[in-house]
Amino acid sequence: MPPGEMTANEADHVTLTCNYTTKTTNVYLFWYKHLSNKYPTFILNKYPFSEGTTESDFKKRFYAKLDTTSRTVPLMIKNLRVSDSAVYYCALRPTPYKNSNSFFTFISSHIKPTIFNSHNIIILYCRSIFHKLIVFLSTV
Repeated sequence: MPPGEMTANEADHVTLTCNYTTKTTNVYLFWYKHLSNKYPTFILNKYPFSEGTTESDFKKRFYAKLDTTSRTVPLMIKNLRVSDSAVYYCALRPTPYKNSNSFFTFISSHIKPTIFNSHNIIILYCRSIFHKLIVFLSTV
């Protein structure tokens, strides 16, 4: 399987990776879920010196841990559902670009899957610059 590609079944646990680069140690990392024709929904944030916050709708199945040494903040989703299909964004504050007026820098995304029906199986195909997520969900 090529790097950045994973296959999962309904009820599986998946991890979306997010790597960041910045010179500051006081970073704030955020994850958002974006459904078509809607505004992005805040999932959670992580800070180096506190736990951060997780939106109540996501507390039971979505989790992230900020690792300032490896500069990652992977998003783990437990018990995968069809409704988890969306574009996922990882955002960094402060922005790493010099003289930037941006409040956030979006550093990773997971593109909404295309759904294919095939003999009682729905295949959700997710592809972005960094990742492919293929989820097999039984329709029986």
